[in-house]
Amino acid sequence: MNGVTTFQSGYPLGFTNATNNIATYAYGSNTRPNIVPGCNKVIGGGIFNRLGTAEKSANNYFNTGCFSSAVPLFTYGNESRTDNQLRTPGVANYDFALYKDTPIRENVVFQFRVEAFNLFNRVQFGSPNTVVGNSQFGNITTDLNTPRLLQMAGRITF
Repeated sequence: MNGVTTFQSGYPLGFTNATNNIATYAYGSNTRPNIVPGCNKVIGGGIFNRLGTAEKSANNYFNTGCFSSAVPLFTYGNESRTDNQLRTPGVANYDFALYKDTPIRENVVFQFRVEAFNLFNRVQFGSPNTVVGNSQFGNITTDLNTPRLLQMAGRITF
């Protein structure tokens, strides 16, 4: 029996504005949004939220009301380049293999294997849209992995 388990937290999100108030040819960068003071950007709870607050989902991954695209001309917003409070969805993946060696002769062994990749068929979501002013802002519209894959194999070693 073999197994590989992968747990990985998500990467920090980087936010930009749909409209650029800084000349990209001069500075090589996009403007960032302003953060509304005192606003909680994180939507918490997940599946087991017992407090009755808003639930995080693929269509509402973070609090989009905390971001304002109204940035004065020729300035960056007050949001940092990457936001450590808001991260992409993490990874939880399980791969599993079961195999049996059966001797046929003194120097000949038959091996039968059954392997499962993404054993529990968990989806790995892509990054949410982080462009303030985009119609999909705050929504996750992609997945990054494949569904469960099972394979069987036979091998003769001599």
